[in-house]
Amino acid sequence: MSATTSTHRQSTIAKTDALGNYVLTAPAPVGTDSLIVREVRPPTMRRTQPAGIYPLGFYTINAGTSTASNVNFGNSLTALVTGIVYNDANSNAKLDAGEAGLAGWTTHVSKAGTVTDIKTTLTDANGNYSFVLPAGAYTITESLRPGFNQTNPSPAGYTLTLSTGATVTGLNFGND
Repeated sequence: MSATTSTHRQSTIAKTDALGNYVLTAPAPVGTDSLIVREVRPPTMRRTQPAGIYPLGFYTINAGTSTASNVNFGNSLTALVTGIVYNDANSNAKLDAGEAGLAGWTTHVSKAGTVTDIKTTLTDANGNYSFVLPAGAYTITESLRPGFNQTNPSPAGYTLTLSTGATVTGLNFGND
């Protein structure tokens, strides 16, 4: 892996050492200039830092900064799966604007073709859930609560094959 910095005038490249450390030497930004420090990562890895599901993948070093430290990049071979459990108020099997996430609902992961959970999690205050998993074939399901009917997906869950470093979003569960 390597880190690069660029302005409209030049690019500087630094390669990581055996421990993943790098030192990038570039002129300090002045005036309205800034430096962009980004990573070129292997295509089979998922970026974990900078944080977020879809991190920007770079840092901006603003003018007046002569030394920047802890400009770190994180990568993982694991896959990330995310979705929302929501109240499908109009029963159309789609997450529409204004439909609230359901907090505290349980979602499950099992190896595809089995019913034994390998992981479970509760949705957060906005109905969001996520799983970090190694590459493989899985089924994602939810625990339906009394008084609700699952509108999405049909049938009951999602079966998918995850590749190394994949990010899969939008595995939503609608309930009315």
